[in-house]
Amino acid sequence: PVIASLSVGATRRFVLRHRRRGDLPRLDLPLRDGDLWVMAGALQTHWRHAVPKTRQAVGPRINLTFRQVLAPAATGRTP
Repeated sequence: PVIASLSVGATRRFVLRHRRRGDLPRLDLPLRDGDLWVMAGALQTHWRHAVPKTRQAVGPRINLTFRQVLAPAATGRTP
């Protein structure tokens, strides 16, 4: 699937960690108002993503997520 995520509101941390390779550094990125993050392919397969909880309230934020999932016939793969 291809996933697009639009962040609206307060800036939050967006963290990526490789699923298997602990030797790779964690990526820690700011997710700001109006940022659009698109995840597909190897990023979806090999990395975990999160917006970690904070100890104090940061401010309101809404995340809109859009997914495109192709039927098995369209991808040429079986489920």
